[in-house]
Amino acid sequence: MFCPECQVEYREGFTECSDCRVALVEELAEESESEAPKGATVLFVTEDAEFLDQAKAVLRAEKIEFFVDPAEVDASPEDPVGLSVRTADEAAANECLRDLMERYSLSDEDVELLKTSHEESLSGFLEGDEKASLVAAARAGHSQAVEKLLERGVDVNQRNEEGQTPLMVAADAGDEAMVEDFISAGADVDAKDPAGATALLLAARKARASIVELLLKQRADVNARHNGGSTALMLAAEKGHFDVVRLLLAHDADTGVKNDAGKTAFQIAEHMGYTRIAGLLKYKEQRDHGDESDATDDTGRDPLMAAAAEGDEKLVEALIDIGADLEATDPDGRTALMWAALEGQADIAEILLLRGAEIDATDNEGGTALICAADQGSLDVVQTLLDHDADPTLEDGQGWTALQWAKDKGYKEIAALLREAEDNH
Repeated sequence: MFCPECQVEYREGFTECSDCRVALVEELAEESESEAPKGATVLFVTEDAEFLDQAKAVLRAEKIEFFVDPAEVDASPEDPVGLSVRTADEAAANECLRDLMERYSLSDEDVELLKTSHEESLSGFLEGDEKASLVAAARAGHSQAVEKLLERGVDVNQRNEEGQTPLMVAADAGDEAMVEDFISAGADVDAKDPAGATALLLAARKARASIVELLLKQRADVNARHNGGSTALMLAAEKGHFDVVRLLLAHDADTGVKNDAGKTAFQIAEHMGYTRIAGLLKYKEQRDHGDESDATDDTGRDPLMAAAAEGDEKLVEALIDIGADLEATDPDGRTALMWAALEGQADIAEILLLRGAEIDATDNEGGTALICAADQGSLDVVQTLLDHDADPTLEDGQGWTALQWAKDKGYKEIAALLREAEDNH
């Protein structure tokens, strides 16, 4: 088993990386051997495979994209291999690799060249035109230069010739740490560039969900509009960025706003074919206007029930975030939790219960979610419900408990679990 982040190999029995806290995988994806794109800089050329592997691991841990240039690799594995990064990441990559390079006893000349390059880069930002120095450092991804300039008291809301602020540049680039630094230094989260775009609009368009969340926590204007009339919600809907749409809706983004072309976010998503986003937006719009009359499907299920039955965890969470009723029922009296139980969706049941769903609610026939799960043979759901203290002694309209249904269907493992639960009730 391997960690997909740091690529460390684990022996059998482990399921999660102890450092990265991510699930292990059986095989690692093959690394791209594509040529470095334009705007990339070669960090080093080496014949040492172990050093190369460790350098890759360091860059992965820092989430710095790198390229192993096949143009510098011949048939023999002992020949030199070049490793490149995007020019904007050069300073950060050199900084995090310096200790490794020293440990591998690169020549003093090599280390000195790297150090000189970094110092010259830093000096260039510190001694350049102060009116745009912070924006330039942000665009280059030079975190140390940003730190020094902020310490020096450079205006965090300065603009470059294009009218961009440091926060806009960092948000557009997806640099979360830098966004946090600028916010802490007092950046204006609602400043607009000449096109009317704010940092939130730029982050939403690029699907920078974590940055969108940071900006919303700072009370950035969720309904700010650029010169074409589009809001962050419209831009995220147009690009199909579900997680960003969910965040914006949870912070009361207005679904009724129209852009200069007369389109709402829902109409944009529907036109682009993003049915999942369109459904979420339509439901939010209906709730905002108190009209949920046509929010149900052909079977009478509302969107939350349907998402629960289908096992769509993100949609379930999003619907709850915008106020979906956990106790709403279909024509048979079934709740979203019951639909999760009927379809064997244990993870969905867990989400619903943690968000406050009534565990022992009954349908029109007196059935509970536990009875539904037992009847359908859903062991994982039965266990989940019992872990949340579902009552195993409740009877449906026929006078049958969940245990009786499990025994009748021949689900021996479920029956044993329910028998023990009844004994301990």
